[in-house]
Amino acid sequence: MVEPPRASPEDDVPPPRSRGVAAPGPRSWRDVLRTRPEAGHGSTNPIPYARSAFAQYGDLYGFGGLGRHRYMVRHPDHINEVLIQRASQFRKWTANLEVFLGEGLLVSEGDHWRRQRRIMQPAFHRERIAQYSQSMCGLIGEMIKTWRPQEVLDIGHEMMCLTLRTACRTLFGYDADEDVEVVGSAMQILQSGVIIQDVLPRWAPTDFVLRHHPALKALDRLVYGLIDREIEIGMPSQAATNATLLSTLRSAFFDAQAMSRKQLRDELVTILLAGHETTALALTWTFFWLAMTPAEEAKLHHEVDTVLGGRSPVFDDLEALPFTRRVIQESMRLCPPLWLLPRVALEDVEIGGFHIEAGADVLLWVYLCHVDPRWYPEPDKFKPDRFLAGSGDIKHPRAYFPFGAGNRTCLGNHFAMVEAQLTLASVAQNFRLALEPDQNVQFKPRVTLMPKNPLRMRAIPRQ
Repeated sequence: MVEPPRASPEDDVPPPRSRGVAAPGPRSWRDVLRTRPEAGHGSTNPIPYARSAFAQYGDLYGFGGLGRHRYMVRHPDHINEVLIQRASQFRKWTANLEVFLGEGLLVSEGDHWRRQRRIMQPAFHRERIAQYSQSMCGLIGEMIKTWRPQEVLDIGHEMMCLTLRTACRTLFGYDADEDVEVVGSAMQILQSGVIIQDVLPRWAPTDFVLRHHPALKALDRLVYGLIDREIEIGMPSQAATNATLLSTLRSAFFDAQAMSRKQLRDELVTILLAGHETTALALTWTFFWLAMTPAEEAKLHHEVDTVLGGRSPVFDDLEALPFTRRVIQESMRLCPPLWLLPRVALEDVEIGGFHIEAGADVLLWVYLCHVDPRWYPEPDKFKPDRFLAGSGDIKHPRAYFPFGAGNRTCLGNHFAMVEAQLTLASVAQNFRLALEPDQNVQFKPRVTLMPKNPLRMRAIPRQ
């Protein structure tokens, strides 16, 4: 694995406190509304305006309105301050996520978050992921067998189904074939709910409406059914405890009620909703970029053919497939599923020399940092070899963070990369995925960076 240049130890040392100066930024309601994802004249993509605002105001700008103050940040040094150096002075901004995820790992804070992460972390250790990879490979193979030569696929839907089935089988020991629509419907409501909360004032009672939505109730029935099945099984043996995430959590439930039934629910829903979609989107955008760059696709096919010689990939092959990994890294640079990391300032704080008041929203622009020409020459080009050691194509040691950074780095990042590499290598062995003509491929930024329309790709068998 080749990573961007490493930051020095001094990067973790908090800078001295200072009130700083007022941040520049738009002041009129019209300009404020233009940044809203659902406001203006039907605009659903805030990226173009944010890009132009950064060009006008610099790497950090702010504005007030809709009952809140908000700051936009794109410089990697400033982002590092928020996520690492001053992490204790910020919390996650969760909008309506807690309605769906409760106190799950993605939205919890403080001692509760630390305890839950400590309980769940063993399920994502390397040796456990190696065990999961056997199920991953089986599910990937099952998916590929359903693809007919020259069939036009909605590749996003294919990847969503695959990653959901993988999460359920590997982490929960459960086959989700009949429940894909339940989870998909809940995910759509979650995405919409966060956008609604972002547009409305904080006091608006949107959480009450969402909490009683039929999609959430259906998801709860599914998840509580899994939990009750596990509780009936009783205290797992040591061997069973090491089998899945669910058995690990079941052990915590029986360990002096270290986790309640509701806490089990929150963690399972977090994995179901948040744990599969980011990997699915990373793969969807990866297939798009390969279809757009035949030379890079040819390099991928050469590596897969040379290393695997026609057999299906397994976990132990991944180190011998470095270009496959770089393809995914570059795709996540250009289309990071977690395109925006929102935080809330817990106290008055200075970032980049600018004053941020307590209670303000601070939005960290992963996407616009990833495509900044100061850090990436030819930033809009798909060039996987920029992640080669010594390439010189990454100019800042902290300008790449598709899984976040600091102590809130995604717990499942290694799981996701293994699944993505195995999927990409397996598909590349069997098919070329060609974009169907006359498609208007655009971003649809929500909680994650989605394609605006289904991405239709033709499965062309490789000879």
